Amino acid sequence: QRRERGSGVHLEGIQYGEVDPSAFAKALGWVSPADGERFVDLGSGTGKAVLTAAALHRFSCATGVELLEPLHAAAQRARAALPPEALRAAEVRLLCGDAFKHPWAEEGGVVFCTLTCLTDEAIAALERGCERLPRGARLIVTTRELKCHCLRLLRREKLPYGKGSLLFLAYERVSR
Repeated sequence: QRRERGSGVHLEGIQYGEVDPSAFAKALGWVSPADGERFVDLGSGTGKAVLTAAALHRFSCATGVELLEPLHAAAQRARAALPPEALRAAEVRLLCGDAFKHPWAEEGGVVFCTLTCLTDEAIAALERGCERLPRGARLIVTTRELKCHCLRLLRREKLPYGKGSLLFLAYERVSR
């Protein structure tokens, strides 16, 4: 955490962790994204998940929202380094701001959020936001189950991640 604080990527209650693109791609496949849907990554960090989603699927828009400026800047550099033909999504947006203040529930057909280092309060905010998701929207999270009556668990599996594994869970919004 000391190194993260020194580089500007640490806030109390938030810890940065890299997404493994191959594990994320497998979990994304569980929810069968349809052409023209929207994708939103809450806490997009250096952009690995949002750029992976944009490269693999024909989303109308793939959006990443990151609070920490150094991580947002790294995501912008990663996006700029990709040739246009590498992305299948019609539009890729990388935004710097508080993901939970962004209208993600209204935008997302597929939403991703890694819960590994989020506080209980942040997870509660995510669960409240799930109430605003349209029926049929899907949500992929890591590490822990959500307690939200409007979500149906589609799949739960530990995937190879770094030197170990990480729990991924996929949900569908089922009631209004």
